[in-house]
Amino acid sequence: MSLVNNIVNTTATFGALRMDFTIILSIIVAIISLVVLFWLLFSFETNYVTLKANIISDPECKTDDKNITMGNMTVKFRYKNNDYTERVNVNEGCYNYTKNSKINIKFDPNNIGSTIFVASNDPKFTFIIITSVFLIVSILTFVYNYILKNNKVAQTISGAQGVTQGIRSLI
Repeated sequence: MSLVNNIVNTTATFGALRMDFTIILSIIVAIISLVVLFWLLFSFETNYVTLKANIISDPECKTDDKNITMGNMTVKFRYKNNDYTERVNVNEGCYNYTKNSKINIKFDPNNIGSTIFVASNDPKFTFIIITSVFLIVSILTFVYNYILKNNKVAQTISGAQGVTQGIRSLI
């Protein structure tokens, strides 16, 4: 029985170390996620302007052999008493736009030509969702490991998983 107890104790010690490492890693990921989330909410695209623009040319759409649609169109809009005519990239919804219709565009007033895009294609919401998922998963991982870090069964299971993953990577 002494050999079995030694194996279990060693595995549990290794599992506790893995759990501590996971706790530290989840704290780091949570902090990074929080910083990125605050940046997205309070700084990303804060100076961008959303306006209605007229589409003055039919979109030039191309669908490649992988069924990916890409294209662009020319829009005209007025901003601060100046008229602008700009090319806007449109991808998935390229075939949905028609000449002489109106569309919401978004751009940085300090760099209109290279920052203009269709407002419905704004990636900000997607970035917020992805960052929030990272934050939630890291918090749940922290809580799970923190609650179970003093549980010998959980330590042994964690250690056994680490040993089997190590063996599997060698094979």
